[in-house]
Amino acid sequence: MGSFSILSRADPQHQGKLEKTLRPHPLVTVPIWDYDSGMHVVSRAILVAFYRQPQYADSQAAIEAWFNIATKAEWRSPADVKAAFGSASIVGNNRVVFNIKGNDYRLIVAFAYKKQWAYVKFIGTHKQYDSVDAATVDQAL
Repeated sequence: MGSFSILSRADPQHQGKLEKTLRPHPLVTVPIWDYDSGMHVVSRAILVAFYRQPQYADSQAAIEAWFNIATKAEWRSPADVKAAFGSASIVGNNRVVFNIKGNDYRLIVAFAYKKQWAYVKFIGTHKQYDSVDAATVDQAL
């Protein structure tokens, strides 16, 4: 009976494919990205571009705090997000609105819970947030 081994992308001959061997494989190598825990946030660049603007520089610490929590979290549902951020609002379409820096700023994120991806859809002031539709907005760099 054969065994299976998972080869890393570091091996260009196999390109990370599953390989069936006829003898026990002494070493199973699994790509490191398979062990990463927490949400993968797309795109941090949007967040950084926002707080690097002088008028929004006061948001940096709060945005980075949210980012650090999110990238360590393993949220599987909107309820998990709400448990971590009680003031967050679930707005449908797998989107959540976060209050940043005491509600001075709003962050809208769409989640793919099964894949553990979080997509930044909007970051702005409370006033800017009032002019967008949280369920459909898609802010680009």
